[in-house]
Formats: sequence, C-alpha cells, structure tokens
Amino acid sequence: DPRAKVPKDAKDDPEFWASALSQACLGGHCDIVKKLGLNPALDDLDNLLRLAAIGQSVELIEYLVSLGAHPNAKALEGDSVLRMALHAVEWRLSFGRYGSGSVNHHEAMRVLRRLIELGARLGADGREELRFLRQCLKLLSPYECYDLLKFLHEQRFADSEVMTDLLKEPRMRAHLVPRLPALSRLFPGLKKWVVKLRINQA
Repeated sequence: DPRAKVPKDAKDDPEFWASALSQACLGGHCDIVKKLGLNPALDDLDNLLRLAAIGQSVELIEYLVSLGAHPNAKALEGDSVLRMALHAVEWRLSFGRYGSGSVNHHEAMRVLRRLIELGARLGADGREELRFLRQCLKLLSPYECYDLLKFLHEQRFADSEVMTDLLKEPRMRAHLVPRLPALSRLFPGLKKWVVKLRINQA
C-alpha cells in the first residue's frame, strides 16, 4: 500500500514513519507518483504539494495542482506550500555558501517561480514566508535579486508597500546597491534611497 506509513529503520519512532507516496513527493519523483496513482478523494493533495515544494520537480508541482492541490494551502501547524518552497531555496543557498559541498539552488528556484505563476501569494499572515524570502535575497547576488524581485512584482506576489518595506531595511539596501536604481523603477518608495546614494557617491 503506497499510502501506508512505514519506518525506514526498525528503530524509527512511529511519528517519523512515512508512506511511499509522501516520500516520492518529497523527492520530486513525478514518474513514481504517477505510477503509484493519486485519488483526490483519498489523498491530501495540499499536503503532498507541500512536500513536493521541498523537492526539485516543476513537473510534479504542475501535476499536483492540475489534480486540485492549492498553491496557497496552509497546514494546521502553519507550514504553507509557499513557505516550504522558500525554505528549500534558502536551505540550498545557505548550504552552497556555508556548507562543505556544492548545492544547486536553481531547480528549487524554478519550483518556487512555478508555484507563484500558479497562484501562490504572500498573505497578510505571511511573516514566516517573508523571513525566508529576506534570507533568500541576502544570499543571492544583487543581480539575481533584481531578477527575482522583478518577477515577484510582475506576478503581484505581495502588496507593493510590503515589498518596499522589506527592501528599505539597511542591510538589504546595502546588499542591493548595484541594482537599487533599477529597483526604484519597480518600487517607487525606494527613490529617496537612490537620491541619498547618488549624493553619497558624488
């Protein structure tokens, strides 16, 4: 039974047992998920989408959403699909910078972007999502930041005021100096910082 929770190891606590279906989603294995078969009447598609958001398969994200999973779904304990996707990007960026090995964050970024294209948005209670987004922006290069912020702006990911407040933070402004003038065209609330920057550089 692909839905039966089983231990990976005989000593595993039952709390950590997982089904083959959930593990396939967590690993981003769309082909396996399709072979196992999904039933919207039986399966918690939103929870499976949260698991898939950690993985690196855009195809699986699209498949689950096509069956009825919601990009803005939020679990009772508070973990939203968006939060999981942002956490996946942030973890890969952090590990790639501070870890001992090289970790590619580009596939995780593609998953995040596709979820947003499919409707994932920053809600009024999205403080944790905003925290992970802030961390991602600080770990990306200023030019990658600009590309992501331009995408978020075009997708109307969040209220302009929320994004402007995020970008006004001193550390964020310092990080984004090379792209601040371009960003001020997307977020007019940043224009006064561009003026200050030019005065300081004069």
